[in-house]
Amino acid sequence: VLVWLNSVHANKSHNTRVKVYTSDIDKQGFTIHVDTWGDSILYSGGASWIAYPASRAGTFSGVLDIEGEPGLQCNGDVSFPIAFAESPNVLLAVNWIDFACQKEVGFKTFVDCASDKGFKWHFNLSEGSHCYGAGVSYLALV
Repeated sequence: VLVWLNSVHANKSHNTRVKVYTSDIDKQGFTIHVDTWGDSILYSGGASWIAYPASRAGTFSGVLDIEGEPGLQCNGDVSFPIAFAESPNVLLAVNWIDFACQKEVGFKTFVDCASDKGFKWHFNLSEGSHCYGAGVSYLALV
């Protein structure tokens, strides 16, 4: 099961910290959690998800944790454990954020250079944003 944030409404006078994750995964279902930590105040948070069997061919997913104040532009590479038969489509989606209070919460994440062996990911901040860390879920499939 892959989950990601689709909405966040938080109090701007405290850091915006929110994460989404799953527990109790079995064939009947799972539990989605949308949580915060520290002194953050979360009014509402939404999540989207996709589930697929582990045996599904042509599918690979994972999570990237970007910690330690990534700067305005952060990127890295993901290598697939086994090469795909062709270049896959890759979805990136944010699953946790930790942004400074009284600042804009602005970012974008995207993929380039996707191939049958891996891809390059990007997590870029908007000018004026101050990020302490974030997490990105990814799904690659053909």
